[in-house]
Amino acid sequence: MYELISAGENTYYMDCPAKVGIVRTGAGRGVLIDGGSDGDAAKKVLKLLDQLGLTLDAVYCTHSHADHIGGCHLLQQRTGCKVYLPPEELGFSDTPILEPAFLYGGRPPKVLRNKFLMAPSCQAEPLTPEALPDGFSMRLVGGHSFSMVLLKTPDDVWFVGDAVAAEETLAKYPVSYLNDVDEFLQALDVLLTLEGRQFIPAHAPVCSDLAHLVEVNRANTLQLCALLRDIC
Repeated sequence: MYELISAGENTYYMDCPAKVGIVRTGAGRGVLIDGGSDGDAAKKVLKLLDQLGLTLDAVYCTHSHADHIGGCHLLQQRTGCKVYLPPEELGFSDTPILEPAFLYGGRPPKVLRNKFLMAPSCQAEPLTPEALPDGFSMRLVGGHSFSMVLLKTPDDVWFVGDAVAAEETLAKYPVSYLNDVDEFLQALDVLLTLEGRQFIPAHAPVCSDLAHLVEVNRANTLQLCALLRDIC
């Protein structure tokens, strides 16, 4: 856990509950894809950057959930790096209580105000194609959050954030959080169009083909929709 794994000539990831991408962008320079779940994860990322001899320039966050931006505050403090988020998600980095409030539907009780749902605030800028390093590309999808970015590195590796959940996770917890069911199903269709050598979900095994994982997520979602229709 938390070890450095190579995914390409200049692409790596830290293997942990919410994977963090590390990409070399030039001589001694690098960027992250997602910032780790908390300060401890961020410290481990910094050690891996030192191991690779890289200075951190920026963190490109797939979306604003706390397990993806929880380490950004410490990373900014330690390195002065920039942090980028999908434009629709910027408010969550400025005002962390919005995440548990949105999940709860009102002012969240104390039990929901924890590091798993409330990341320390950080100064984020809009994540647009113009903000990406040379050779990167991105796709915007919805469903799991207001807006999530799928990021492709120059090594033909896609980081797809929380666009899909692991098969084992859905078997244990079939009712997962979705912001918009229809947009989630549309995002699954987008995943099937992506061309790449490797795909790295934040919470599922790395794979060379997303088709099986996409269909598992689709079937689970449609099954829940049918159940809710029956109950209603």
